[in-house]
Amino acid sequence: TGIPVVQLSFTNFDELKNCFKITGDILGTEGKQKSDKYISYLDSKLKMVTDVTSNIPKEQKPKVLHINALSPLTIDGSNTIIDSWINAAGGINAAAEIKGNMKQVSMEQILKWNPDVIIVQSDIKDADKILNTDEWKQVAAVQKGKIIHNPDGAFLWDRYGAEEALQIQWAAKLLHPDKFKNIDIVKETRSFYKDFLNYNLSEEEANLIISGKPPIKEQ
Repeated sequence: TGIPVVQLSFTNFDELKNCFKITGDILGTEGKQKSDKYISYLDSKLKMVTDVTSNIPKEQKPKVLHINALSPLTIDGSNTIIDSWINAAGGINAAAEIKGNMKQVSMEQILKWNPDVIIVQSDIKDADKILNTDEWKQVAAVQKGKIIHNPDGAFLWDRYGAEEALQIQWAAKLLHPDKFKNIDIVKETRSFYKDFLNYNLSEEEANLIISGKPPIKEQ
């Protein structure tokens, strides 16, 4: 039909920036200005975070497991944006030996990895099951109470979207709170949504997004 088609995908931050650059070029002057602004913001936040985390000794970096679903049990391994933000934020992807997104694994494999922190995708509403079974209670993250719901805003922060720029800041403060006392994630979220999504978030809305919990529906 003569309609131009462009396929975009990314698994790391350089590829994410390239997706924005291509999209900006396609959309013209205003689109390019917006993409340039986003790329500059992402670069500055990546530098701010990795300037700190790159100097953290490997033995002080927690093993992080990102769970995509509980039934079946699926995780995110290497060669993914999840692996990229875990590493940038000063963690070690417990599932790095497996390549790709949403890979099904056994409970035995989880016990072998024994992650220090488990981050669950926000649309997993029965994450309490992790805490309340004998199998999961053998995992270090469960014993430490380190089961965290990932923020969920315009899109899931932990997956493939613009809010990766917020994800790296949230994750860095989660994994190394003593090293990132300067990050006010509520303030940063409100500013990001205003600048890039043209929406004025209230403080309550920002906290709800960061909690990774669904909003209460009106009766």
